[in-house]
Amino acid sequence: GYWCSPPLTALATYSPSQLASVNNFRVGQRDSGHQIAFAAPVDLTTLPNLGDLFGQIIVFGPKCVTVYPDESTKPALGHGLNVPATITLANIHLRDRKTQCQIVDPADPRVTPHIERLKKALAHNGGEHLSWSVTSGEWIFRVPHF
Repeated sequence: GYWCSPPLTALATYSPSQLASVNNFRVGQRDSGHQIAFAAPVDLTTLPNLGDLFGQIIVFGPKCVTVYPDESTKPALGHGLNVPATITLANIHLRDRKTQCQIVDPADPRVTPHIERLKKALAHNGGEHLSWSVTSGEWIFRVPHF
């Protein structure tokens, strides 16, 4: 269950010039709660088929998202979907290694190192950590491109 805003039914009515610059484009997955909000207009004319967005161009995994899994289809920076975006990943919970129980106490001493690991995971690609909720497991971060 992927979704997008504007929805595919609306995008199908857009002219090529409208598809070349879609503002406030978002794509998400209903079951996981993951989503991508593109921070710049996206050019959907670079896609062979709008239906390819779901599960082929944008792929949500249990704890990740991949845009352009086939590097050969990735456009240059600033083109297509290869633009800055804010990503929300749901259910990124911190668990106790021994019991596998979810840690929900923000004061737990393992929380701060976990947040530092999240920040470090993004930093090498120019990403920026925005927030992570120990109780909900929602992680929000920005990326400069894909």
